[in-house]
Amino acid sequence: MDIIEQFINSISIETANPLFNIGIFFIAGILSSLFPCYYPLIPITIGFLQKKSSEYNYIWIAPFLYWLGTLFLYMILGIIASSTGIILSKIMQNGWFILFLGILFLYLSFAMLDFVNLEPKFFRKLEEKTKQKKGKFFIFLMGFIAGLAASACVSPALVSILLFVAKISSELQKNTTTILYGILLTISYGAGIGLPFFLSGIIGAKLPRSGNWTNIIKYSFALIIFIIALYQIYKAFRVFGINEEIIYFILLLFTIFLILGYNIGKKIIKNIDIIKFNKIYVYFSLLLILFISIIIIPIYGKKQISLIDKKEILEYNYNQYEFIDNLKIYRSVQEAIEEAKKQNKPIFIDFYAEWCTNCVEFSHLMKNDLYLQSILRQTIILKIYDTDPAFDYFAEQKDFQELQIGLPFFVILSPDLKILYKTNYYKDFKNFEKAINKYYENPGESK
Repeated sequence: MDIIEQFINSISIETANPLFNIGIFFIAGILSSLFPCYYPLIPITIGFLQKKSSEYNYIWIAPFLYWLGTLFLYMILGIIASSTGIILSKIMQNGWFILFLGILFLYLSFAMLDFVNLEPKFFRKLEEKTKQKKGKFFIFLMGFIAGLAASACVSPALVSILLFVAKISSELQKNTTTILYGILLTISYGAGIGLPFFLSGIIGAKLPRSGNWTNIIKYSFALIIFIIALYQIYKAFRVFGINEEIIYFILLLFTIFLILGYNIGKKIIKNIDIIKFNKIYVYFSLLLILFISIIIIPIYGKKQISLIDKKEILEYNYNQYEFIDNLKIYRSVQEAIEEAKKQNKPIFIDFYAEWCTNCVEFSHLMKNDLYLQSILRQTIILKIYDTDPAFDYFAEQKDFQELQIGLPFFVILSPDLKILYKTNYYKDFKNFEKAINKYYENPGESK
């Protein structure tokens, strides 16, 4: 995953040939589909398209419609990212949106066990109204949903892609051509992401449709998807600032309820049809996690501090520090600037969020990676949480618009606040070192 993310982050705006960039984005999409959490989407795709392929004379039609649905999603992402990356970022990082993805994965895990049908009556009626006798619209829509699920899985890579597109729209003259180019890039990435869907749909149509051999696969993938669902819900709760211990306790109770509730429910309600019981159980479980979320978020979630005065924003957390081994981490922007000028050192800003997996991983590396420690010792380290007033302040500045796309984000500044280097790749150690060494070689140049 690190290699894939590094590859995506190495794509440069300065690449002269637009067609080359489109090809690179397609390859990046294929590489992103290698992320482990992508795998559970494959059997879901095969199971769905096995049923649908029988409706057509050619086995490639249903997989192709499914693929087009995924491409349509990434076209929409391209339009949003090309027009304004801010809205897209706010959606992708919104706790309620992440919670929705968690509930969606939870639904898919139940669907994997055949507790619910992935083709509800609503879509069948919609197909009839639009006179789509063979259900082409629904196949397209399911491909769209699969693309949405995949985007949650590959979010580290997707953030890099959207950053690139947003940079194009901000650094180049924004016009119809620029927007279309950005859309083509995201569609190309989506084509790479969706290619395994298309291929698995064709291959799956030729596989046996039933048999005892499928049960192990079905239950195994249902478990994997369920774990991914819990992880998405965990991430959503972390966005709202809920303590980890509370989250673990809630998710444990919820899992116990799912297991015991199903077995006890079947014994208590004996007269109901098992298919109907399974549906009731699924929708009750989904509503339960939503109800729990609505209750605990206002109670245990952290309130984001909002300050208007610039001086207060920059001085917030003055005289407060974090320590990782012998590294001193400043929490006040103003204090970090003062110390940088005093020691004539560059400032290393770590924009951080507890829900950001790579942000947390970077903190672990700060503790365990000696090479990174040697680099950071040459700087004044400033850590800004997503709940800090300074986070929103920097996000509104033109030179820090990457914050509006996603995290992690790292910036190296001179003491007089000139940008020496910035990146969203958390293992970009060599470029960190290069920018810092360049400052010390010519300390007066940035001034």
